[in-house]
Amino acid sequence: MRKTTNRFAAAILAVATLAASAVMATAPAGAAEAATAFPTAEITVHGAQQGDTFAAWRLLNSTDDGTNYSYTLRTQRDSSTSGIAITAQDTAVTEALTSATGKSTAQNIYDLLNGMTSDSIDLEKQMKTIYQAIKAKTITQDETATANKDDTQHTGAYQATFTDMPQGYYLIAQTNGSKAAGSTVSLLIANTANSSKDAAGNSGVDVNVKADTVQLLSATDQHQAAAQYQDDVAVGTDFTWSATGTLPANYALYDSYKYVFTVKLPTGVAADSEKSDCPVVNASAVNDGTETPIAPGAFTIAKLTEGTCTYSFDNLKTAQASDAASSLTIAAGTGIRLSMKAHLTSDATVGSAGNIISSSVKYSSNPLDSAMTGTTAESTATLYTYKLTVNNTDNSGKALANGAKYSLYSCGYNGCNTQVGAETEASGDYASAVFSGLDSGAYELRETGVPAGYSGADPVKFTVTSDFNNGTVTLTSDNDRVTTTDASMVINMTNTTSGGLLPSTGGAGVVIMYVCGALLVGASLAGIIVAVRRRNRD
Repeated sequence: MRKTTNRFAAAILAVATLAASAVMATAPAGAAEAATAFPTAEITVHGAQQGDTFAAWRLLNSTDDGTNYSYTLRTQRDSSTSGIAITAQDTAVTEALTSATGKSTAQNIYDLLNGMTSDSIDLEKQMKTIYQAIKAKTITQDETATANKDDTQHTGAYQATFTDMPQGYYLIAQTNGSKAAGSTVSLLIANTANSSKDAAGNSGVDVNVKADTVQLLSATDQHQAAAQYQDDVAVGTDFTWSATGTLPANYALYDSYKYVFTVKLPTGVAADSEKSDCPVVNASAVNDGTETPIAPGAFTIAKLTEGTCTYSFDNLKTAQASDAASSLTIAAGTGIRLSMKAHLTSDATVGSAGNIISSSVKYSSNPLDSAMTGTTAESTATLYTYKLTVNNTDNSGKALANGAKYSLYSCGYNGCNTQVGAETEASGDYASAVFSGLDSGAYELRETGVPAGYSGADPVKFTVTSDFNNGTVTLTSDNDRVTTTDASMVINMTNTTSGGLLPSTGGAGVVIMYVCGALLVGASLAGIIVAVRRRNRD
C-alpha cells in the first residue's frame, strides 16, 4: 500500500463541519511477531453541550513501520501488526465500510474520502451512508464518551474525550439531541494517523463540533425580521405577523424533515372573531427574497391550549406549491415562513409592557435518526399600543371638568381629517380625557366642548415617534406640550375665562353682583332726578 504523510480530510456530517487536527501517537515498529496492540491516542471532541454523548467506530487501521504510516482495512495486518488478532468487530466494520463505499481496498477508500473537501455535501452523504451501514449491521461502537468537562478551547462549552483509542481513522456520531436551542447533532471524522500533537501537547486529536443552526425570526407587516421584533399598532388595526425559520446547511441529508411551529398569542391579540380558534395562516418558502406559497395541505393546524396553536409540516420534503404551475424549491438556506393577519383588541395591554406573540419551531435535528428533534429558541414579536391623557385646567392651574370635551384626529397627506375614537369628556379628580389604543404618528387634538364662560383651547398638533431597543420602547414628541412616560403621552390643556372670571351659579358672588347692579341703577336714577329738577328751576 502507498505510504501517506499528508493529513486526512476532516468532515462534519448532519449539521456539523468537522475541523480535524489529525494527530497520532508515534511508535517505532518492532518485530512483527512482537506486536500485541496498536499504538493508542486520545480523541477530544470540543464545542459540545454539557451531557452530549458520542460513540466512535474505527473504520481503518493506521499502521506504522517506524518511519511512515499507512492505512489498512480492519481485517488486514501488515508487518507491524501481524501479531494482532482479527476480531468479529473488525470483520463487521470492514464489511459495512466496503459495502457503503463500493471500494474493496483501504487505499481506494482513502482516495475516495480524501478527494472530497471537508465541508462538501458529497462527503457528508458518504459519511451518512457509512453510518447507516454500520447501524444496519447493529455493530457496537468501539468506545463512548460524554461531554462533562469544561472545554479548554471554547468558553461556555464542554468537551468529551475518548482515551486509549487504537490509532486509525474514526467515525464519531453524536447519540443524543443537542441541548443548544436551534442546533443539530454532529457526525465527526477523526484521523489519528499523524505524528503531530493535539492542542494540549498530548498524543491525540482534537475535533470541533460546529453545529448548523435553525434560526427563527419574527416580523410584522413585512418589516425586517428579528429574533426579538418590536412594532406598534393601533387597536383594531390589522397587521401581518410572520415567523421565518431558515433550513440548515445539511438539509439535503434528510430523507424526511419535520418542521412544527408553535405560536402563542397574548390575550390582546386576535386573528378572527373567535379568540379561542387558531388563526388561519399562509405558509411559504422564501428564496432570495422571493416567496412561493405552500399548499395548505402540507401542514396541519391544532389547538393546544387557549391562545396556543401548532402548525405542523410532518415532512417538508413532500410539500407542494399552492399553485400547481409554480415550482417549489425547498433546500438548504430556504426560509419557511408562517404568516397570519391579526389585530389588537380592546383587551390589549397599553404601554411599555407590550403584547408579545411568541413562536418556536421543533425540527428534525439528526439525518441519521428521523425520530430525533430539536427546538429553536423562542422568537417574539412585541406589539405596543399607547394612550393619550388630556388634563384640563383653568387659567389658575386648577382641574376644570365642567363641560370640556376633546376629539383626536390622525394626520396624513390631506390634513388631520380622520377621527380616532370618540369624542371624550374630561372627568374625574384630575379632569382628564383619555384616548387609548394609539400607535406612533401625527395627530391633532381639538377641544370640541368648552366649559361655560371659558374660551376654547387652540388645537394641538404633534407627532410621536417610537424607538425600539432590545425589548424596550421609548416615545418622543416634536411638541413640547406633549410629554411622554411609560410609552404613554400627556397633554395639559388650559381654558381661560371670557373677559374675566365669572362666578359660579348660586354662589355668594351672585348676591354681590346683584347689589352692585342695584346701586348702579339707583345712582343713575338719582342723577336723572337731580338733572330734571335743575332744568325745571331754570
